[in-house]
Amino acid sequence: FPLSETDRYISVIDAEQAEIGMFEDLAGLESEQREMIEGELRRRYLTPVISEILNIRRRYDTTEWAVETDRGPAVFIMRNIREKVKEPLPRHLTLEDAEGNRFDIPDIEALDPDSRRWLETEI
Repeated sequence: FPLSETDRYISVIDAEQAEIGMFEDLAGLESEQREMIEGELRRRYLTPVISEILNIRRRYDTTEWAVETDRGPAVFIMRNIREKVKEPLPRHLTLEDAEGNRFDIPDIEALDPDSRRWLETEI
């Protein structure tokens, strides 16, 4: 999953999950090829951007997150938060829910104070 350099080091895998090649940099491709690959990456790695954290509820070994995203409101469940939150760049978080969906917070400092407090209680 391209977290920080979305147009570089794109791995191509087969049905058995074995790598068959890698694009070091999409900029070197012809525009039609680049557009096709970028379209597929957007389709496969749809990542809503979290703009506000409305609520986080703990339930046994999971947490239920209610958030506002650039694609509308969302509710998702997270397990093993310490393992499922990545920081690909400073102040940039990527969260992976229990179903493998990813949500992005490009800049935690840009969140409102309540959202930052919710985040600090869980991470």
